[in-house]
Amino acid sequence: MFVVPRSDQKILITPALSLLNAHGAQFDAAQVLELLPHDWPVTTVKAFLLRSIRGSMDTHRTGKIEYNLSRGENLRVREQYISLQGDPIVITDNTRCPVCNLPFSDAAFVRYPNGVITHLKCGRNKTICPVTGTWFGKV
Repeated sequence: MFVVPRSDQKILITPALSLLNAHGAQFDAAQVLELLPHDWPVTTVKAFLLRSIRGSMDTHRTGKIEYNLSRGENLRVREQYISLQGDPIVITDNTRCPVCNLPFSDAAFVRYPNGVITHLKCGRNKTICPVTGTWFGKV
């Protein structure tokens, strides 16, 4: 830490205050207050303190907004996931693929939004149902 001789301290007060008032957001307010002389009135650093508090509050509020937006997005995705799981898919030994008419031999399959279930190899296009020709892409 750099120590300024007592004789030069009065000369540096004005530039120090100018620095705090111009670039105060880049300094930690608690550390600045610890470094300031105890005999300085609070009004001397009032502009710095106001900017620092406003910046801190802005950062806090922005963080809360981002947190709540991400929570809302998370809830939306969870709701969508739950709605997709809502309809049970039952595949028995007698269930056959409507495209190739072969039974399902493994657990891998494709389910389209209209309820059509096919083998992975039979359902290559994710946006068009191979049975009905319905398009599920975005408009």
